[in-house]
Amino acid sequence: MQLAGAGGDGKRNSKGLKSPKNAWISAGESVSKLRSGIRKAMQEMEAGQKGAGSKGAVGGLESASAQRELHDSWKVYVEAVNRRCGELSEKLERAGNHHYKNDVETEEAFRHMRTKVQSPDGKTVTGDDGSQRERR
Repeated sequence: MQLAGAGGDGKRNSKGLKSPKNAWISAGESVSKLRSGIRKAMQEMEAGQKGAGSKGAVGGLESASAQRELHDSWKVYVEAVNRRCGELSEKLERAGNHHYKNDVETEEAFRHMRTKVQSPDGKTVTGDDGSQRERR
């Protein structure tokens, strides 16, 4: 099995699948590029908050306070997604550069992500394996 356009410079794993080095590296670079978009979105979110004042206090409007609370929850979420992208990018590039000894070590690296991402609504959590589940 090969990714389209990935080239043929990979090695076979224990299941006989070919894993080209440049496919892993390219995936890591693509995830890194996502981070620049995330950083831009974070800057735009902050710019949009400038007129809201501290703690969302604009002339005592309750809607400003509610908007500030929403902003704060999304800020935490977007920052976590940014960190998770950085972590994933690093693991993909390391896999491409064969820094992991074998398939088991590669799988373990991806299974144990440090950054956990909880959605702003608090209902879903991204698990270690990337699965989504209802929060209880």
